[in-house]
Amino acid sequence: FDTNEKIKKTFDAENISIPYPQLDVHMNKD
Repeated sequence: FDTNEKIKKTFDAENISIPYPQLDVHMNKD
């Protein structure tokens, strides 16, 4: 989870939108 959070925060900080909606689905399941 820690790695995913860091990646997400980095993407958010850089205003990068993840082009993989499925990624959110997997994260929500966990």
